[in-house]
Amino acid sequence: MKKKPLILLTAAFLAACAPKPDEVEVTRVVVATSEPATASPTVQPTEEPIATPTPAPSPTATPDIRVINSAPRAVILTKQELPPEGKFYLYDETPHRNSEIIAGWGADQGARYLDESGRVDGWTIGYARGTTTTRVPETLEINAIVYKSVDGPRITEDVLGRCSEDWTPLEDPKIGDDSDLCIWREMQPSGKNFIGYELNVSIHNIRVQLWAFGFEDSFDLEWLLLVAQLQADKIRALPLSDSVTYAP
Repeated sequence: MKKKPLILLTAAFLAACAPKPDEVEVTRVVVATSEPATASPTVQPTEEPIATPTPAPSPTATPDIRVINSAPRAVILTKQELPPEGKFYLYDETPHRNSEIIAGWGADQGARYLDESGRVDGWTIGYARGTTTTRVPETLEINAIVYKSVDGPRITEDVLGRCSEDWTPLEDPKIGDDSDLCIWREMQPSGKNFIGYELNVSIHNIRVQLWAFGFEDSFDLEWLLLVAQLQADKIRALPLSDSVTYAP
């Protein structure tokens, strides 16, 4: 769920134009002798058509449909795996079960989405910075969702769109198999914008959403892109399986 701030024609042609055996050109040559001239036919060879070779079809890569068989919490970066300068600490974590989809979307719509996407389970972890002396966001939230197949993340994006409501799409940072980046701004009484970045990254059957919040001049997007790449690398290092057997 999206969160609001706090997915062989040439050869045939030449062959057709080539002379047939009974159409081979014959030239009669007269040889001067003491005897009456007689005609001796000679056959002039005709040029054989050269067939243009047909290019071999380019091989197409077979998509890897293997999946990561893991609980969603296990794929999320730990605080020890985050860049150390932010001194982040865990302030919240919560499971995001399929039952919550049913409760929030309604039985019919929720069940249809769960069936189409193959959603298995989700988990959200929230980190807060432990320092104000470095350029890092005030909070970082990571939500991981596990699906039964590699089609799950795409189906979720088709249903929910690239961004949460009231968020603006930015240029795709191209992290993982697929990714989307969005921004949200809200002017504060101080005259400064409080902003949020939402970065969605899909790898195999895992979709991870990262949200970074803070004042506009207090942290840089590059920091979030670095964390997202660390998150993608962690997921890439997990073993692949033919099916998902994990269940919450």
